Amino acid sequence: MMKKLQIVAALVLFLAISSADMLFAQQEVTIRDLNTYDTPLTSQADLPGHPLNGVEVTFDAVVIGYPKNSGLASITDAGVPGRIHVFIADVSAAEDGLDGNSMQVVVAGDQRVTLEALLPGDVINVVGSLTFFNNVAQFNATDVTQLGSVFEPPYEELEFLLEPTVVNVSDLNIPSETEGQFRWNAENYTKYIFRYVKVEGVEIIDRVDLPEGRPWFITSDGSSILTSNDTSLRYRNDRTNYADGLNYNWRRLDESLDGPFTPPPAGSVVDLSGFMVVNTFNPGPGFDESTAQSTLKIAPWDDGALWVADGTDPANRVEPEGWPNDLVVLGFAPVLDNFTVTPDGDVFSDDNVTLNIDVFLPDESYTFESVVVEYEALGFDDDSGDTEVVEMTSSGDTWSYTFDTFDDFTTVNYTIIASVQTGEGVTTTARQNGSFTVVSDTQTSPVSFSPGSGTYQNAVVVTLSSATDGASIFYTTDGSDPSDESEAYTSPLAIDSNTTLKAVAFSAGLDPSPIATREYVIEVDANEVATLSELRSGSQDGTEYLFTGDAVVVYARSSRNQKYIMDESAGVLIDDAPGVITSEYNIGNQITNLLGTLGAFNGVVQFNPALNPGESPGTVDVQPEQLSLSDLTVDDHESKLVFIENVTFEEDGVFSAGTNYTINDPSGSMTFRTNFAEANYLGDNIPTGAVNITAIVGSFNGTLQLTARFSSDFTPFTDIPADDRPIEFSLNQNYPNPFNPATNISYSLANVSDVNLVVYDVLGRRVATLVNARQQMPGMYNVSFDASRLASGTYIYRLEAGDFVSIKKMLLVK
Repeated sequence: MMKKLQIVAALVLFLAISSADMLFAQQEVTIRDLNTYDTPLTSQADLPGHPLNGVEVTFDAVVIGYPKNSGLASITDAGVPGRIHVFIADVSAAEDGLDGNSMQVVVAGDQRVTLEALLPGDVINVVGSLTFFNNVAQFNATDVTQLGSVFEPPYEELEFLLEPTVVNVSDLNIPSETEGQFRWNAENYTKYIFRYVKVEGVEIIDRVDLPEGRPWFITSDGSSILTSNDTSLRYRNDRTNYADGLNYNWRRLDESLDGPFTPPPAGSVVDLSGFMVVNTFNPGPGFDESTAQSTLKIAPWDDGALWVADGTDPANRVEPEGWPNDLVVLGFAPVLDNFTVTPDGDVFSDDNVTLNIDVFLPDESYTFESVVVEYEALGFDDDSGDTEVVEMTSSGDTWSYTFDTFDDFTTVNYTIIASVQTGEGVTTTARQNGSFTVVSDTQTSPVSFSPGSGTYQNAVVVTLSSATDGASIFYTTDGSDPSDESEAYTSPLAIDSNTTLKAVAFSAGLDPSPIATREYVIEVDANEVATLSELRSGSQDGTEYLFTGDAVVVYARSSRNQKYIMDESAGVLIDDAPGVITSEYNIGNQITNLLGTLGAFNGVVQFNPALNPGESPGTVDVQPEQLSLSDLTVDDHESKLVFIENVTFEEDGVFSAGTNYTINDPSGSMTFRTNFAEANYLGDNIPTGAVNITAIVGSFNGTLQLTARFSSDFTPFTDIPADDRPIEFSLNQNYPNPFNPATNISYSLANVSDVNLVVYDVLGRRVATLVNARQQMPGMYNVSFDASRLASGTYIYRLEAGDFVSIKKMLLVK
């Protein structure tokens, strides 16, 4: 008996010591500690730099959102959610306040099973670490223990945490300096991130209604915007695979059950509650200023309904008293229909334009407030004018207004505004926009400028157009009057200095248009940098930079108009989804005078151009930096082109898109990822022996990756030491051969030589100059040849190095 007691005592002591060690290893914090930064936030790219990122911590918290509403993750092959997102608030909020004390927990596996069994109001102890997905904070819980509930002692004082905090939209998002765009209110990030909040009386301004997809909507209070999309199973229509015995609160799309979630139509006024998160993608028409300055979005979580058992038995759908309903429609907008404009074609100076529109009340409890036309009339040299508001007249459901006549080339922009009031006194509004321009039957319509006169930072891109179809436009930038012998307009104009822009339009059979004029004042406020290293170290807060150095394009993609560029100091990825850079840039083209801002995606620094830099000033030989895997670092090599010798793959089979592979060289290991969906080696066999790889250095949130551009980026490895290789003049057979669309051509020089490497077609026409260099040093060289724009067939490449001349053939097969 005594021996058993001794064993039990020893076990208790061991457990106590182990528990003490565990507690010592875990840093006790509040959630506010995980959301607070030492310096003011200016960019969301700074968020992953939190000092507690990856540090094991523990705290007590209250579950705020029902875990079984989480719907961001697909069902895995094992038939379970890949992960769930659970919103919580720190228990310290009872004494310290809610500011900064909210967080989302993102877990899979055992901890998912633990969390999905909880209810709003449950109190838990959490152990784990702060992590980030892109710029979105997430808490990775490694251990969760239920402590009690806010509905029972001793946690009753925490019940208030389940109620949303009423905020203004401007507390969350604010207008950008760029008209029509918005950014997060960085000063309030810590205060409101992941918090359960409510905005009252906001208007729906846009929506996407997808009965079987992922609907979203955008609200506004008139000063800023707040988007909602894609988070809760109650507010999306594409997660019916949660039906397989998981007992989640997924939306049953049958109309007799839940019916699809349909966002209220534009013009509706709503009270909207939900959890605040960083917006990872922008559903609206360019609302967000940039990735690093994206708006915060709201994630409504509940709609008042709870399925207490899986399946579609309506008896299991209940609406518990007090269960949240995060989207409450206070009023629907009037319905506008049968909108007509007379005349419906060209408008001349003796025409009276009439607007007709049918306006219907949402239901009989609503009353009309007003139906008006708000308009401004602009002459061809005006960018703005006085706004007039006139009442429309009604005949039954049809409302009408007839404009007075206007002079030739007057543009009238108008909005019909119909306002109604609910029985509870809530005003809702519907709008119908339109415009017309008075044309002449004898004279070409004048040139329109977009944007118009004004003061702009660093540069502005101006588009010219004429309302006369097929008109030719000519312009001057020195203040002189243009004629048909002036510069012809063919593409948008980049203006980077104070300019008086005048333009005239000509059309066959009509007199020339009147000359239109706009004044552009350019205030230079960009930070000039001479190296890509300086550029990379800049702030991702909307600051504009002008790169004045010389870089070379090492890879150009059609996807998002991306270009990887490098100089001796660093590499940078140009991400140009809007297509600002219209000049053609290919591998080897030099690029300079880049104006734009910095951002990041998955931790990769990106340059977002604001202006087309113009034609390339020249072409140079692309020389990758030769390194070993252990030499590579994110700061020094991200987005650069590198050459690694003696690389082997651990996997076999064929290359698949978007897949990670493990590669090794004598110095270490790294991930090779097939990030380029257009790469021609996808579907090819993975090399089974040692190869040399030319690749772009990428990263995923700080973890290095290599990605080859073409199959020609893989070349055979020879184990002869570089110092022992014979130095002689030679031109090697291209590899691979046949090829599509790129191949590698290598050559060696025995001494300093002028080098010319040219590609010809079989008719002797030069199709590419790969090298044209003076005084190249002795050594071995490798050149990539991209034949994307050439037809299939045989091509000849010729090397001339001093007195040495060699010619070989290669075969392009598409």
